[in-house]
Amino acid sequence: EESNHSLRRLTCDVVVAVVAAVGSPQHWPELIPFLQQCVKQNSGTIRGSAIFLFGRLMDESPSFMEPVIASLPETFTSAFSDPDLTIQSIAVTALASAFRAIDRVQAETFSGLLEPVFKILERVMNENAETQPEILTALVDMAATQPFFPNCPGTHQQRDGSHRQR
Repeated sequence: EESNHSLRRLTCDVVVAVVAAVGSPQHWPELIPFLQQCVKQNSGTIRGSAIFLFGRLMDESPSFMEPVIASLPETFTSAFSDPDLTIQSIAVTALASAFRAIDRVQAETFSGLLEPVFKILERVMNENAETQPEILTALVDMAATQPFFPNCPGTHQQRDGSHRQR
């Protein structure tokens, strides 16, 4: 199992390197639709790898992902409702990668994802899942890069457009 996991990660690394080399989605237009289809597959391994790859692409080649940022909340919503907690955890980590690559206006389209993220965190903590450190790190990353959403409970917008804790 560990060698399969390493092989999947290496394959993702190769895809990220190829994307960096081609630079533009016009040079590999099939990749994103393919990954979106993979997220819907029956195989948890395929779903998890596709979601992981979305996160890696957001980290390493955000300009490649720019044309599909608006559709990513739907992809993450699908992943967050996956019955497999590992897939959900991978999705939270990938979402944190997306937050590092998007601006505040783009982040607003992701604000509906906070509730499922907190439900996943609760499940991870209740089940004492081995993904606890990754989920907590992802949440810290999200808070650091996109501190507050306009509709986030516990915050409210000030006159200058900034947000503060209630």
